[in-house]
Amino acid sequence: MVRYPPSSVRVPIIMGGIGLAGAAYLAGMIAGFGYPDVPGADALKVPVVGPWVALGQSGCSPDQTDCTAMLVVRTILTALDGVAQLGGLGLVAEGIFMTTEADAPEGTEPAAGATAAARSRHAAALRVEVAPVVSPQRATLGVVGRF
Repeated sequence: MVRYPPSSVRVPIIMGGIGLAGAAYLAGMIAGFGYPDVPGADALKVPVVGPWVALGQSGCSPDQTDCTAMLVVRTILTALDGVAQLGGLGLVAEGIFMTTEADAPEGTEPAAGATAAARSRHAAALRVEVAPVVSPQRATLGVVGRF
């Protein structure tokens, strides 16, 4: 019974995390260099903690009188940038520290003429779990199974 993903998934998860964190950091850096007069823009040049520092320093540029709408958009984008960077680092950590199993060799399922003990060991691989299902309209529970 395979309970964990195979070890071959480590590298794609780590690379995906590096790509996500790197792309989010690059977007923040571009914004930081592109709008140097905006309060908090210099903080965006710092990876991971920069977006959170920039949120604390956010405000209107000295040459703007009313920037409420732009401030809201900038705050949302900065928060998303910070979440994406943290999520990318989380994926990297997951890829490094996750528990994996070796790939199961071919023919591990019991054959049609297998003994009762072999069939009962295979039957133990049956898993049924309850999982949350969340959508914009409702939150409910669903049943997930592996046979």
